[in-house]
Amino acid sequence: EYEKWLSNNCVSGKRYFDRGSFPNSLQELLDLAKPGVFQVGMFAVGGTTATASKHLSPTRHSCHQDASLATECGFTDTNAYALARKFRPHVVILMLGTNDAKDTVEVLQRHLLPDIKDIMDNLTSEMPEGFTDNHWLMIPPVVKHNRFGINETVLKEYVWPILSQAAFENNWQTIGLASVLEKGRDYFFGQVISRGIVKSIRYHVYPSSISDGVHPKAAGSEKIAEIVRSVILEKFKNGSPPLQSLNAKSNRTNR
Repeated sequence: EYEKWLSNNCVSGKRYFDRGSFPNSLQELLDLAKPGVFQVGMFAVGGTTATASKHLSPTRHSCHQDASLATECGFTDTNAYALARKFRPHVVILMLGTNDAKDTVEVLQRHLLPDIKDIMDNLTSEMPEGFTDNHWLMIPPVVKHNRFGINETVLKEYVWPILSQAAFENNWQTIGLASVLEKGRDYFFGQVISRGIVKSIRYHVYPSSISDGVHPKAAGSEKIAEIVRSVILEKFKNGSPPLQSLNAKSNRTNR
């Protein structure tokens, strides 16, 4: 059976690939390394938090104003989360936390740790037997200028440590993005543009020299994909767990 790769991330708000998004780049890189072996699944809703909706501050998240909106609500309340669990991945990469930095320190200290651990436990419980140690928690990059209500200080001083603690307690490995992307921030994120211009660009994919200050442009997404590709290929460098080509499986089915 081929390896299924689940990615939840805040790079793109769509549940299928945007050209220039990190899951799309990751699929391309993995196909180059091991053609037909990996299927990358992306399950993400823009603006969602690791903190459950019921714990979020009403004045800071739109789900309390309109219950029909998934954006800026807890990820566990979205259809994407249900689909992610049904995907039954062999590998999980979980990237949440940026939007949690919109909330108060009190909310984060009380709820972020148990809520993110609940997500981690549920995703792991759906993994096939023998694959349940293939999971990584990504520590999100810095957000400059407190864009979209995301507090840079809160992200660094509270969200990052809580995510690291969750990974330690649940025996997940971490992938840190801050130091890598910060060294070349102008290249990976580009010039921060006004919110008016941001609204005219679909799906937060920035192929040129501009960014909204939160989502990386294409170069940044490609860098994230390179980091994740290296982690995954190192994990499977000895061929264990066994990998089998999607093409080979398809050929058997067609005969």
